[in-house]
Amino acid sequence: MNQDNKEPYDHRYFSWLIKRLKKGIIVAIIFGSIFMISEAVIVIHLNWTNIAYQDAQKMADEDRITYSELDDIENQLEYVHYYVEYVCSIVSTLAHIGLNIAFIFIIIGFLSITIDKSIDKKMQRICLILAGFALFFLMFIIFMSVTGDIWLYYPYYR
Repeated sequence: MNQDNKEPYDHRYFSWLIKRLKKGIIVAIIFGSIFMISEAVIVIHLNWTNIAYQDAQKMADEDRITYSELDDIENQLEYVHYYVEYVCSIVSTLAHIGLNIAFIFIIIGFLSITIDKSIDKKMQRICLILAGFALFFLMFIIFMSVTGDIWLYYPYYR
């Protein structure tokens, strides 16, 4: 089939493009979910650390444990806190990278529909607008910090 007698929509080619976009969107959803879950684990663990510290402080105030045991509990809580934050930051960074790559594939998919001459102009414009939105969202993800207020959740010590 040459370029002159090509159908306006070659359904096999167009469905291949749509399948590629679907795969990119599914991968973006998976990596975005992993990213948000790792950030939520950090916040939940910080709240748990604060509660455990307050319980230990209360037990020390009621003389159920000594202050040296309180210091040991504080050190243990601090160690576990930084370990969880380290692991979650690694997972979050890897998910962030995967999310960026998935969005690049989505943008490439929309742009490949945009430059295809067998697709009508209205569909090309729609895909160009969607590629622009995906590019804007990708730049927003890359350059905006998600964990800007994380310092508010750090454990309260004394």
